[in-house]
Amino acid sequence: MCCQQNVCDQCCRYLNDLVILELKANSTLLQWENPVTVGTSPPPRESHTAVGYVEKDGRRPRLIIYGGMSGCRLGDLWQLEIGNINFKWCHFNANLTLIKKIDKNMFL
Repeated sequence: MCCQQNVCDQCCRYLNDLVILELKANSTLLQWENPVTVGTSPPPRESHTAVGYVEKDGRRPRLIIYGGMSGCRLGDLWQLEIGNINFKWCHFNANLTLIKKIDKNMFL
């Protein structure tokens, strides 16, 4: 997936962990958790873009994850289904790595 070795590979540690902050209505209690995920997790990365998305009817909440760095620029797209914490790799035909210099927030 990476095009060449990067000097940063020797000093950076890329992670692919998932941490969730649960915000409850009418509560000041904040709780962090590291959920167990289903499916193949995305490769470790940093500087990626992540956007929350739900259908118009409020169903199927998802987190869409795009690109980032892992020694070189990544151009992959992943989906995390929030209901069952299931990761899925998303196939697309466009070469998104050519249309961006640094990842920006996406609007779906």
